[in-house]
Amino acid sequence: LRRIGAIGGSEFRGNLAGISKEITNLAIKYGIASEDIASGMVEFTKAGFNMKTITDELIEGAAQLAIVNQESFQTVAQVVTYAQSLWGDSVENSYELMEKMHTAANLSIMDINDLASAFEYVGSSMVIAGVSFNEFLATMASLSNIAYTSSENVGTLINRILVNGSKLEGILGLAPGSIVSEGVVNVKGLMEVLAGLGSRWEITAEIAELWGVRSVKAFNSLMVTAGGENGMLAILEVLEGDTTNLAEAAKFMTSSF
Repeated sequence: LRRIGAIGGSEFRGNLAGISKEITNLAIKYGIASEDIASGMVEFTKAGFNMKTITDELIEGAAQLAIVNQESFQTVAQVVTYAQSLWGDSVENSYELMEKMHTAANLSIMDINDLASAFEYVGSSMVIAGVSFNEFLATMASLSNIAYTSSENVGTLINRILVNGSKLEGILGLAPGSIVSEGVVNVKGLMEVLAGLGSRWEITAEIAELWGVRSVKAFNSLMVTAGGENGMLAILEVLEGDTTNLAEAAKFMTSSF
């Protein structure tokens, strides 16, 4: 608590008793160690969130996400911070981000640690390219289903598409502006095209010549995961619908059998 006060300043130092009570209540409600919750609050405070945002929008949702995914609260707090910092302006509230992360994890073998890596290596690239949070989650979730873990290569590929999308459109036989328009990469549109390519692997030779072998691996993985029952487009459709099931899942995890 002293560290929270030292980092957060007077707003936090004057409310340490209330913060302590909040931590205790969450620890009892969700069966999470108080020390873990306190460490997560340090992460939120270091990220610059004010006390009202932490207590009203972040802390309980993070506790639910932690208990449902059997992950430490501190790790979840870091992932929530990444999501809020990158895509917070695109949603109504922070809890929506957490619900979407929970849904994406449920539809794939991606876990919270995988998400942390994805945010680190791909997040900024996708934000700069105008990719939505739903598209980001659906892409990374579908890639996890084929055990593709090189998030860094995906980020590099997105950057290259953003900078040189016209050549990719030429390779795919698309009209100019189909994939990249006004500085935005249409990831959903790209995946729809890739889902219809089937086994046209000759395209990868042109990708290799254009962007190198690492980009080929990422591009081929996107091609494989675009369509199908567990593919990017299927996951994206779910994420764009009703994803309000995190609280219910957390309630189930903490209930007695």
